[in-house]
Amino acid sequence: MKHNFKIEEKEVGQRLDKFILNKIDGFSRGEIIRVIKNNQVSINNKKVKPSTSVKLNDKIKINISKKIERLKPNSKIKLDIIFENDDFWIINKPSGLQVHPSAINKNETLVNALINLKPDLENVGENWERPGIVHRLDKDTSGIMLVAKNNESFQELKKMFQEKKVQKTYLTLIWGKLEKESGLIDLPIAKTLSHQKQKIAQGKFSGQAREAQTEYKVVEQFTFPYSYKLKDIKDATNIEKLFAKSGEEKIKISLVKVKPKTGRTHQIRVHLAHLGHPLINDKRYYKKIHKTLKENFVNKNHQTFLLHSEKIEFSLQNKKYTFSAPLPDYFEQILDNLRQNS
Repeated sequence: MKHNFKIEEKEVGQRLDKFILNKIDGFSRGEIIRVIKNNQVSINNKKVKPSTSVKLNDKIKINISKKIERLKPNSKIKLDIIFENDDFWIINKPSGLQVHPSAINKNETLVNALINLKPDLENVGENWERPGIVHRLDKDTSGIMLVAKNNESFQELKKMFQEKKVQKTYLTLIWGKLEKESGLIDLPIAKTLSHQKQKIAQGKFSGQAREAQTEYKVVEQFTFPYSYKLKDIKDATNIEKLFAKSGEEKIKISLVKVKPKTGRTHQIRVHLAHLGHPLINDKRYYKKIHKTLKENFVNKNHQTFLLHSEKIEFSLQNKKYTFSAPLPDYFEQILDNLRQNS
């Protein structure tokens, strides 16, 4: 199916996806966005984005020849919805639930569950695989997730995140004792050369370094005898900061409250690991240390890092909102174990 259009004066300034939606029947906005992202649409023979504004005399070519993918609703995923209105959901996401589909996991995600509740959600936002999603939350991170329900709230919430007008608070367990009980980590983040991880932007990195700030405060500290077979750890990276070896012979673990001021991928994990205090069981950023701690009771309770999105604060349409999510049971159990054994 091929279409050709030339922009007239009355059409100037429209978003490309909305322009096409008005010109071609039988497709949702989400499907049109997919077509554009599949490079099946060009303006003046150049690749474009759904948000591109059309200009006078632009020549638009559309070739809908590929099968349009659709998000599949999943009624089996039960969501813990803390709050909802006409504009957004506040969801308490469990650890292990992926937020949006990927090449590996297309159907078992938060988005698939939301599409089941609200089919027209697929028309919200600028990415067909991430309808309504205005911020990141790692698969293994639990807690508060804010999702827009319409395009007006999507655009407003997206802008608020960009302008740092949304405050998120996390709780996490890290190795060691931070040098200062509170502070601000202000270090830019970039992709590693392999693109598989993020890193502090120093030395060699890929792409553009982006500013990143993370505010933290120690909530509680735990100390253990040096008796978990840690002496033969071969990874010397920041070991001195992780475990005291000069006479004290103790293991320290800290419960930390964290407030990211920016929203970079893996920001909290990267910043704390760089300081020498990685999240407990963070396999991606401290693989060698993780392997040596197989006997540690923390692993028996939970196989991945402990990071919980505890609170979110923002204002929308002149109304202030604050929402909190309780710690998951497994996190509480681990804290109980730490308190009893330290």
